[in-house]
Amino acid sequence: MKMLFAVFIVVSLLMIQSTLALTAYLRPPKMTIRLNTSDTIERSLEIKNFNNITIGIGTRIVGNLSEVVRIEESSFYLEPNETRTLDFKTKANDPGVYVGEIQVTYSANSGLPVTLPAEIIVVATEKSTQNYNNIFILIVTLIVVVAAIIFMKRGR
Repeated sequence: MKMLFAVFIVVSLLMIQSTLALTAYLRPPKMTIRLNTSDTIERSLEIKNFNNITIGIGTRIVGNLSEVVRIEESSFYLEPNETRTLDFKTKANDPGVYVGEIQVTYSANSGLPVTLPAEIIVVATEKSTQNYNNIFILIVTLIVVVAAIIFMKRGR
C-alpha cells in the first residue's frame, strides 16, 4: 500500500506543469511633473529584469496622459539581470492637469504576463510674463536710485 501511494505521488508530480513566476521591478511608482506649456521635459522610469530568462517589455499609456507623454521606445527585451531606463518626453500644448499611468508589461514565452503601473501626474501652466514685469520694474528702480545718488553727490 505504501509503495502504491509513493508511485501515485511520483506520477502526480511528473504530470504537474511547472509554473513560471515573473519578478517585475519598476521605479518610481509615482511621479509628478510640473511644466510650462512651452516646455518639453524628459523623464525616465527604471526597469529591471531579476529573472533568469529573457523577458519582453511592452508599454502602454493610460488616461489623458496620452495627450502629453510620448515614450521613446515602447517595446524591447531585457536579458537576465539587465537594467534599462524607459525614457519619455512630456509636452503640454494646453494648461491643465493630466493624470494617468504608464503601464509596463513583463512577458515570457510561457506563463502569464505581469503588468506594473507608474502613476504620472502632469501639471501644465501657461508661461507667466509676471516675472518679466517684476524684473523690469526692479531694473528701472535701481537705475533711478543710482541716478539720484549720482545727482546728489554732484550737487554738493
